[in-house]
Amino acid sequence: MKKLSFLALAAVGLLLGACSDKEEMAEKANAIYDLIPGQNSWLAVGIALPDGGSSTRANEDLVDGLATEFEVKSAKLILFKGGTEATATYFGEYTLTPTNTFTEEGDDNVPEGNKEGTAAKGYGEITTTSQRYVTQITNPNLGAEDKLWAYVMLNYTGNSLGTGADAIGKTFAEFSREKFYAIGIGTEAAGQGQIGENGLVMTSVPIASAAGGTAAPAAGTIVTTLSEVQSDAIFETKEEAETDTNPLTCIYVERAAVKVELKNSVTTLDGTSVAFAVTNWALGNVNNNESGYYNTRQFNTDWMGYANNQAPQNTRYRMVGRTGFWNTGTHTPTGFRTYFGEDVNFDGNDGLINSTLADGNYTAFNTGDGATNILYTYENTIDENSMIYQNTTYVGVKATIGTGDDFWVEAGQPKTKLDDAAAIAGRVKANASSTFDAAIGTINAAISADLSSENADHESTSTIIAAAGVAANAIDEVSYDLDAVVTLGSVNSETGEQAYTYQITIKNIKAKKSGAEVALGDKQTAMENAVKALTDVAAILNVTDGRTNATKFFLHADGVSYYTMRIAHFGGTDLPSGDKTPANGETPWSAPSPAYNNYAKIYPMDGQSIHPAPNSVDYGESRAAAWLGRWSIVRNNWYVLDIKKVEGLGSPVPENYSGSGTGSIGGTPDDNPGREYFIAAEIHILPWVKRYQSVNF
Repeated sequence: MKKLSFLALAAVGLLLGACSDKEEMAEKANAIYDLIPGQNSWLAVGIALPDGGSSTRANEDLVDGLATEFEVKSAKLILFKGGTEATATYFGEYTLTPTNTFTEEGDDNVPEGNKEGTAAKGYGEITTTSQRYVTQITNPNLGAEDKLWAYVMLNYTGNSLGTGADAIGKTFAEFSREKFYAIGIGTEAAGQGQIGENGLVMTSVPIASAAGGTAAPAAGTIVTTLSEVQSDAIFETKEEAETDTNPLTCIYVERAAVKVELKNSVTTLDGTSVAFAVTNWALGNVNNNESGYYNTRQFNTDWMGYANNQAPQNTRYRMVGRTGFWNTGTHTPTGFRTYFGEDVNFDGNDGLINSTLADGNYTAFNTGDGATNILYTYENTIDENSMIYQNTTYVGVKATIGTGDDFWVEAGQPKTKLDDAAAIAGRVKANASSTFDAAIGTINAAISADLSSENADHESTSTIIAAAGVAANAIDEVSYDLDAVVTLGSVNSETGEQAYTYQITIKNIKAKKSGAEVALGDKQTAMENAVKALTDVAAILNVTDGRTNATKFFLHADGVSYYTMRIAHFGGTDLPSGDKTPANGETPWSAPSPAYNNYAKIYPMDGQSIHPAPNSVDYGESRAAAWLGRWSIVRNNWYVLDIKKVEGLGSPVPENYSGSGTGSIGGTPDDNPGREYFIAAEIHILPWVKRYQSVNF
């Protein structure tokens, strides 16, 4: 009997543990395969699924998540041949029939078991391990040094590389960068939603041969995705493959989707009794099934040495994890997770969609005991030169403030709630008091100049006197009352800005002589019009908008307010265990205010802060080393955003940064047949990596 197995990692000198973490490691075979080209073989493949629970990136407590997130409804095995992963070429794709019978890996990923200073009780990265799957393949024509390599896709219903001869002979590098368009959610075009009927798509994962975290991965560390098929695991009969008791070796798989969860325990605005209630939420700036995603997460080995020198020591080298995949008994790690990737629009993110928020297409926020609020979406990673608002995925929150009645917010006063038109009028008049006072002086000067006007013969030419129909010396003073009237207009649907007019009015005009009122009779109206027609007076009375110091107001119709939370990949704030991680997590950053209008100063190319000496800060060897991945969302990561405090009244309309530009103030998120053979293997789906952020609005 012979049997053919798949190993999860292919690397010189690297041995992998059995697919169950409790079994002995398989011995790597060096013999050439005893296969007859063109004949058929049968494959037995097992699947193991990833974890999810309370977890953080920094401490690598990985989380099983929901049962629906690791359910397997369909499976594909893609085989390659070649001497190495780099030279391996595609030769076949085979459908596996899932059994969905899994055994839970009970002692893996004990909550908080992988934290610094604790015993290795939390070893392993697996949720469940499946029984064997069986399928038939056609044996390839192998060269003298060729090996077989395996790749797995779960819950993907289309072809992996097109159809027919077009796929044959493509290298794994080409295959890995094929664009796929479905991640397993029911609303692929929207780019966000719930798990669809086919389940979440999962594919083989790039894994490093040495740890990161505290120090850079050792020299010679490699990252591999394909699993080497070994000759000592070839079965000559289907029955032998199904009944063999030797442990199956591992093929590790991760989800193509990103998971975002929103939490809120805030019921009132901070320091007040004004009610606050989240009603809806959505994701902005996301990829969708038009932009798609790469078949395999694209990990660049150059990233392994990237470090932010101001990050906590245990997570300084953030691109590779510290927690390994374990073998039996000794808990010796055999591979390590990688934590970033290049997506389909990495260097500019053209094609991101923001319309879900601009159109108000929000999903309801669930409340009550045990309620969960989760959306699944496509990954969106950003290079170090493109970390600006319109490239960054964010959570948009819609909330009701107070009792749900209309209110207004004055620009620059985000904590002041104005409940009616009278309140707006009061604020406008208060803010325009200097304008009002100046108007009085201008009007008085205009009246005085008119009353004293005369021709060359020293005869009065006063329009006021003429209008009054009295003798030239019968009037020496005009009194009046001045008022300001604020009238509300329409509301800009794109910005929420409330239009209004500020009109200075003059009334109760009286003619006087030596302080005594002069009776004007039927000439009263004529004189009033004459006063209002004076050039300086008319200019004041007719200016209602366009003042440079005009106060702006924004209407929150029905008490609705919108908030935004940018998602940081290498970040984190309050952890559920009570630990306090620096607000900037694994990519700390700060810059003085002069940097805020200059991208090169916000994220310096040399990784050095622009704080003047002696307060300058060494963040890293380069912009990329210090901050790559700071703003991104990565597949198989679970981002939990927890609202901790709400101080301001938010925005009257959803955010839309589709037109923001690089380098502008506020432009970045930081401103922020024949013989039959049977191949036996199992597949691991890696756990969710759960990332927490808290936010104060």
